[in-house]
Amino acid sequence: MSQGEATPHDYAGFIGDTSINLTMTVYKGKVSGDFYFLRAPSTLYTFAGSNAKEGLLTFTVDSGGVPFAKAELKKDPRIKNSILWDGTLKTLDKQQSLRLFLNRPLKPGGVAAWPASVDEFELLKGFERYEGSVTDARGAKATAVFKLKFNGIKCDGFYYQVYPNGRTSFIFRLEGQNPQGLLTLREFG
Repeated sequence: MSQGEATPHDYAGFIGDTSINLTMTVYKGKVSGDFYFLRAPSTLYTFAGSNAKEGLLTFTVDSGGVPFAKAELKKDPRIKNSILWDGTLKTLDKQQSLRLFLNRPLKPGGVAAWPASVDEFELLKGFERYEGSVTDARGAKATAVFKLKFNGIKCDGFYYQVYPNGRTSFIFRLEGQNPQGLLTLREFG
């Protein structure tokens, strides 16, 4: 075995419209790993299956050792600076079929110096400013203020949260991509 062949890799993505973080190892025709929903990070789902053909993954998803869904993903060969998987996740009872999308940039981003305060964040040049809302890991809703820089399909930047009591969070770094009009970002704190 050469170095790195059985290395797990982190992906950001979605199941339906819900964000996930996933770690996956693909090696010798097999795939395995785990993921969690960003809205419920304490629940870890595991999966195992096959990579019988290049560019095609099939696996079963377990929760607490109980299988509940099957997934089939195809790799998009047109994207060169990331690994992009797209497909479906279907519950075993066939009640739900959801899009499953995963993205992993191949090169780390070259983002600006990490701002230490909201004032430094607001002074960042060359970024587009956006506002939205997020629900944090504890279920608290907050306004989110983003500064993003797009370069082709790559996207880098920062964001912070403003809670209803006026308190602000730490400033988080973001790195991701926007292939095919679907923005995926990984948060670093």
